[in-house]
Amino acid sequence: LSGIGPAEHLRSHGIHVIRDLPVGQNLQDHVGMAGLTFLIDKPVAIVQNRLKAVPVTMEYVIREKGPMTTLGGVEGLGFIKTKFANHSIDYPDIQFHMAPASINSDSGARVKKILGIRESIYQAVYRPIEERDTWTIIPLLLRPRSRGWVKLRSANPFQYPIIN
Repeated sequence: LSGIGPAEHLRSHGIHVIRDLPVGQNLQDHVGMAGLTFLIDKPVAIVQNRLKAVPVTMEYVIREKGPMTTLGGVEGLGFIKTKFANHSIDYPDIQFHMAPASINSDSGARVKKILGIRESIYQAVYRPIEERDTWTIIPLLLRPRSRGWVKLRSANPFQYPIIN
C-alpha cells in the first residue's frame, strides 16, 4: 500500500503515512443499465466467435476497417440535458453509449459477470439472442447527486475495501 491517503485512517491500519490526502472521498458512480438491445440483419456487430485475432488485425492494418476501429466497442456517444438536471450548471446529465454489441456478444463469458447479471436473467433474456448481431444503446447518469467513499478494510491489499 502506498501510504497516501487520509492520515488517521492509514494509521488505524498500521500503514506508514507518506502523504495526508483525501483519497477515496467524493466517490461518484457512473450509474447505467443494460440498455435497449436491437437485433440487426447484417454481420457488422461485435460477436466474440468472429473475432479471430489475425484476420481482424489484418483487416484493420490493410483496410482500416473492422471491429478494431471502434473505441472499446462504442461507436457513438450522445449527451442530453434533461428537465431533471441542475439548471444552474449548463452541462448534460445523461449520456448514451451506442455499441454494435450487447451483453450476449461474448456468449456470457465475461460481460454478464462484470455487470452482475444473474444467470437466470441471462438465460431468459440474452441466451435466445446469443451469437446474433445486435446494436445497443446504453443510458448513463453523468452527475449523480449522491456521494460516497472508499476505505481500507485492513492493511491487506488483497482484501476488498469498504465501499459506501
